[in-house]
Amino acid sequence: KFKVPILEGISNDTTKRVVFVSTGVGVGPCIGAIEKALSGEGSSFPPIDLIASYRTEEEVVSKEHLDRLQIEHPDKFSWKTIVTKEQGRLSSLPQNFTASSTIHTII
Repeated sequence: KFKVPILEGISNDTTKRVVFVSTGVGVGPCIGAIEKALSGEGSSFPPIDLIASYRTEEEVVSKEHLDRLQIEHPDKFSWKTIVTKEQGRLSSLPQNFTASSTIHTII
């Protein structure tokens, strides 16, 4: 479990959506923050999208856990991966920053 202050400073009253972008194992602190936000103490936290970038599909970290969180919290959490070896580098293209509202699949 990561204990980092990622969630501090995010106003539940004024923030409509939170987007985390990570690469490789940098997803770890994001997962810790997501777990906290989805727990009872973060029940009023805004919806969260996670966009995680990896070089290869084999490098995807915590896929089963993130899939389960998305199933358990469909209105509060969604995630997607960008596999750069297959899709190219993460860029500012709109499709890279639209998390799927369906169950996660590697695209």
